[in-house]
Amino acid sequence: MVKPLFRSPVKAICTCLVVYGWDKLYKFAQVLIGIGWLLLASIKSLASLDA
Repeated sequence: MVKPLFRSPVKAICTCLVVYGWDKLYKFAQVLIGIGWLLLASIKSLASLDA
């Protein structure tokens, strides 16, 4: 039997919601988004330095 790929991440997210609650998950998501934006900004600045 082949399990669909999307089911396990969804199950993991639901488990995190139950265990940690919305507020902690929301803060964690904000931190991840902030790190992502920092990475994007640094990549763009490096690219502009090379050009």
